[in-house]
Amino acid sequence: MQDSGHLLACGELTIDIPAWEVRAGSRIVNLTKTEFELLVVLATSPRKVVTHDDLTRRVWGDGWFGDDGNLAVHVSKLRRKLGESGLSQRLIRTIRGVGYRFDPQDLPAGGWP
Repeated sequence: MQDSGHLLACGELTIDIPAWEVRAGSRIVNLTKTEFELLVVLATSPRKVVTHDDLTRRVWGDGWFGDDGNLAVHVSKLRRKLGESGLSQRLIRTIRGVGYRFDPQDLPAGGWP
């Protein structure tokens, strides 16, 4: 994954944070605000588990009173949209009972170049 300022690139996936734009190859992936924020939180911590609590706090804030089921629905929709956009790999892994991990296959072991 490459981080050029606020542009994250990993294989076919490009996340332009200031533009709020995600691309799979040349196709734009239409995400909701919540899906985009979830993806950015996960992608900026590649191969590190982000707990359910940390994800909900970072996306919805400290005052959010939802449950893990709500988070799972948003992650499921995000995965579906990424897959429908033609990405060949599954990037978001579930770590049961803990949270989620952004796990790109082409990321060097040491992290971003």
